[in-house]
Amino acid sequence: MRFSGSLSAFRRSLRRAFREDDVTDAAARRRFRWWTPGALLAVALWLAASAAFAVYVSMFGSYNKAWGSLTAVIVMLTWIWLSSLAFLLGAELNAELEGKREHPIE
Repeated sequence: MRFSGSLSAFRRSLRRAFREDDVTDAAARRRFRWWTPGALLAVALWLAASAAFAVYVSMFGSYNKAWGSLTAVIVMLTWIWLSSLAFLLGAELNAELEGKREHPIE
């Protein structure tokens, strides 16, 4: 329940981004699947990375002593970076799978 709001927002952004990538014809839009392998991978990686990063931030170091009020900014930017990596890996998986469907290896 801790990440439910964030998960919902991340899922909506994945859905929007993966739907509006380079699909231009109406037939391809109708075939769009809400949960692609890349979206599932991205959500799983994002949840794992967010949980691991939350444990890391709470357990290790005293960031406030080192950086003061910049701690929140640094932690937030690192979390956004980790989230972006999960998103890009999911998009990469979708692109690779789509490329194999269009151009099968003979």
